[in-house]
Amino acid sequence: MTLLHGTPHGRRPVVVSVASRCIAMLSLLIAACAAPPPPPDVPTGAPADYSERRYRDLAADELVFEIDAERTLIRIYVYRGGALARLGHDHVIASRDVAGFVLLGPDEGGERRVEADLYAPLAAMSVDEAALRQEAKFTTEPSESDREGTRGNMLKSVGAAEHPFVALEVQSSAAVEIPGGGRFDIDVTVTLNGVTSLISVPVDVRVDAASLGAAGAFTIRQTAFDIEPFSVLGGALTVKDEIDIRFELHADRLSLGHAISAN
Repeated sequence: MTLLHGTPHGRRPVVVSVASRCIAMLSLLIAACAAPPPPPDVPTGAPADYSERRYRDLAADELVFEIDAERTLIRIYVYRGGALARLGHDHVIASRDVAGFVLLGPDEGGERRVEADLYAPLAAMSVDEAALRQEAKFTTEPSESDREGTRGNMLKSVGAAEHPFVALEVQSSAAVEIPGGGRFDIDVTVTLNGVTSLISVPVDVRVDAASLGAAGAFTIRQTAFDIEPFSVLGGALTVKDEIDIRFELHADRLSLGHAISAN
């Protein structure tokens, strides 16, 4: 749609694109709506109900592995939707501050009980690291203000001020051999935004006497955790409900010495 403006001297009319003006105005409106709230501080320590002592005590008799945060990465892929999706960006959110323990119970006929308690502070998560966007083959390039707006609104949506951690718990009887590993469907209890949900996750496990690695991918719906997907302009530009999660966990064997010396 265009508007034609004539001139009193018969010069050629000027063509003004209403569509272009509307898109520019919408972009400004979106930027204003996405202004981030002040982010919560990154919490120190573990969640209040977390029992680190239990795992350190069990390390005297059982195989207990402690997560190595420097080699552990969780990627969360968030996708744009709505009629004006072209004006937005897909995002990759990363957690590099995962902490916790994995326990492999006594060998019972080649099978070991699997337990795990992991957590990560939501406020420490990064948004749209350049290398991770390139790895994901995302085609748009968000600005610094876009990234800050996304981070602030994400933390608000998941209730990070009231529920500062995402927690994952495993109680499983999956067969895991030492040394070795395999692919298992493991039930993971995820707690986010004060809501707990049980999810079956396919996990590739590699384990030996000194270390453990686990990798996998799964999809969740934000609404399953009472999270309202972010939207502006009456839903014309939204964040899709489904998000994809990929993880690579690395953990080292917790020795008896570490268990005894822990406070």
